[in-house]
Amino acid sequence: MIKKKLKFPLRYSRKFYGHLKKDLMLFYNRKKYLYIFLLFPVLIAGLFLFLLSPTTAEIRVGVCDLDQTEQTQEMLDGLDDFDTVILERENCTKNLKNGIKRGDFELGLEIDEGFTEDIENLEQVSIATYYDNTDIALSRMISWKVDSSLEPHKRNTIDNLNYELKQRISIARQSIGAAEELTEDSGLLHRRITEVDRDLERVEELNTDFIINPIKTDMRGLHDEFDLKYISIAFLYPIITLFLILMLASVSIIYDDKTGFITKVKTSTTVLTYIFSKILFFFILSTIVFVLLFVIFLLAGASLGFNLIEVLKLILLVSITNSLIGMLIGDAAENEGIAILMSLFISFPLMLLSGLFFPLQSMPSVVQSIVRVLPLHQQIEATKSVILFSQPLGWTLFYLNIPLLLFTIYFIRRDS
Repeated sequence: MIKKKLKFPLRYSRKFYGHLKKDLMLFYNRKKYLYIFLLFPVLIAGLFLFLLSPTTAEIRVGVCDLDQTEQTQEMLDGLDDFDTVILERENCTKNLKNGIKRGDFELGLEIDEGFTEDIENLEQVSIATYYDNTDIALSRMISWKVDSSLEPHKRNTIDNLNYELKQRISIARQSIGAAEELTEDSGLLHRRITEVDRDLERVEELNTDFIINPIKTDMRGLHDEFDLKYISIAFLYPIITLFLILMLASVSIIYDDKTGFITKVKTSTTVLTYIFSKILFFFILSTIVFVLLFVIFLLAGASLGFNLIEVLKLILLVSITNSLIGMLIGDAAENEGIAILMSLFISFPLMLLSGLFFPLQSMPSVVQSIVRVLPLHQQIEATKSVILFSQPLGWTLFYLNIPLLLFTIYFIRRDS
């Protein structure tokens, strides 16, 4: 009796180990999937870190300086982050627009004649900016960068204005002071001159910054210790793992079905043992992805601290969710090509709704309610909690996996 009790779990343990070994050897032998699995996280993480450190040094800016004064030259010298090209004055605007259309320049600036004179006369001036508005990402980035590059010149202009204004008012107050002394005995006239002097004193003390920008927004992130570049690991790990595991799990199910392995599983062991062996296999792969990303981010300068137990729980729950969804895709697909397309079809909308590209708060309330229960959104929130804030993992992902497991068991039993 005791031998029978021991024999039962040992038999299933051997089957479990056999399933796991089969998947590992198959994955190793199918080199194209092995290479994709290893290179994909490295490529995506490297590109993401590189793109979050944008440079404008190679962006060509064509300039029509129709004013051609020392002040405009000084202002253009401040655009040292760009490759600036000053165009000839004749037909300058036309040549500038044609240059942008041909791709010679990514951006065009036009400074009108009288630009410096208008500033000296305390009149507002503008710089015409030409760009290809069909390239949305580039136009937004360039617009922000040009404004940032011109900020020191704007600051200097405001400071000069402030200084000149104070100087002129100071001279005017000296004259009014003399008038106050002369009209000291004249009663009403003396009071009026005194009131004018007080008004001028208020203007003299007024900062021009208040006139230009009376209310300044001071953006203060609650987590200054995190660099935007390094926060992205909380998004990249779930997204990369989702795509890879969905693809590999679906392809694995199709291969087992075509070779008749699933039929053998039903006759020799339980479907649950088969599913759990798959989950363990993809848990190993998900752990490798996490280690690869973690090393890349550390080499890039990230400072990340977390609880190892919570991270392992996170990887396990993410692996369970993704492998179960992938197995359902494999059960529904006819071949490997269809499975990969279905994986992309599911992954891409989940990525768009993950909060990485569009903020959740800007979506309609109905869409927000749907997004909050989507697996990728839950995985990202869980990853942020564990990796960035070292918080314990919640139970939401665990509850999400229960219906997925039941569906997977049902469909594999039905079709095999």
